Amino acid sequence: MDDHVPSETTVLGLDNTPLELAVAGAGSRALAAMLDYFIVGILVILSGFVCMGLGIGAHLGWWALGLFFLGFFVIEYGYFAGVEIAREGQTFGKWALGLRVVTRDGARPGTAALLLRNAVRSVDLVVGVPLMATEALARWGLY
Repeated sequence: MDDHVPSETTVLGLDNTPLELAVAGAGSRALAAMLDYFIVGILVILSGFVCMGLGIGAHLGWWALGLFFLGFFVIEYGYFAGVEIAREGQTFGKWALGLRVVTRDGARPGTAALLLRNAVRSVDLVVGVPLMATEALARWGLY
């Protein structure tokens, strides 16, 4: 009988063999997200200039604003989902910090899992970040 109790950094493999995988902390995750949102921000600003040019030059008016919001969604969702799928679980921010999205058994997540993960990204930012911060405080007995 195995007396090994999985720790916070242990993931059980396919045959219940413990895999020692480092779990990214809040700081490295936040820095990776900051780098990724910097890229997204640049892309959104560029698309804003394009939409502004279309609104003024092509006389699209309010349609240009609608096009901007549609473009914002495509850029924000498309960047994270597309890059994670293409780069096997790594955005450029995660790559810069040596992070990767993995499944519970340490494998590469499938395309459907990455699409679903990114579909709830906005909810995760509103709910998940405060939970991550308060969980860390609870672990250290700070509240």
